Amino acid sequence: MKVAPVKEQNKECSNELAARASLRFSRSCSRLSGLIGFSFVCLFSIGVILPPNLAFASDKLSQAKILIQTGNFSGAETILRKLDDGKNAEVLLILGNLFNGTSNYKIDYKKSFSLYRQSAGLGNAEAAYNIGVLFFNGRGVPQNYQKAFEWYSLASQSGYPPAQNNLGFLHQKGMGVPQSNSNAYGWYSIAAANGSKAGLRNRDILLAQLLEDEGAEVVSEIQTKALQCVQNNYTNCFGE
Repeated sequence: MKVAPVKEQNKECSNELAARASLRFSRSCSRLSGLIGFSFVCLFSIGVILPPNLAFASDKLSQAKILIQTGNFSGAETILRKLDDGKNAEVLLILGNLFNGTSNYKIDYKKSFSLYRQSAGLGNAEAAYNIGVLFFNGRGVPQNYQKAFEWYSLASQSGYPPAQNNLGFLHQKGMGVPQSNSNAYGWYSIAAANGSKAGLRNRDILLAQLLEDEGAEVVSEIQTKALQCVQNNYTNCFGE
């Protein structure tokens, strides 16, 4: 049996039905919004309900962040690409984060590295720290602990606690710098003071070893040097 072709008049009828359905949706959505105190925003023209946090986001960057939180990385990338003028450090940082493997979305460490370089060049400490992580792990760039140390140091100068903790780790393990438990303890102490939980944990573990191996007087000297480091805005620390 042959199926008769759809006539244009039937399409017009379908359009009319769709319009009526959209009107009913609009009215229903309005009533729903009134009942629950504007928890939803209705886009009547396309029949879509946006999540309230996204619908009321004050700007495009905030919308992109919310989309990332909800797992819509593609939508976030679209917004961020439109915002990227090469001059916004935060936009470049977030774009870099999309490709660095943490979300399994379009993993491209080289692209991530390039975006972080641009962001760090605009003064973003987190981007500088992330470059250090890439060098440490050899992702998108050849593994290089000395380069990791340099980028962690740059991020640390802005008071970025994760970078300060990682400086302590490099000193403790002798990776990219001469091995020094004293310097490691100093950086762990600074990171802990700035709110790093990892720094606090590492400091306390190393403290017990230092007290046993070097004594309380040496520990006191390191703490004095750590205070001087903070006063010097995290530059020229521990003889580095």
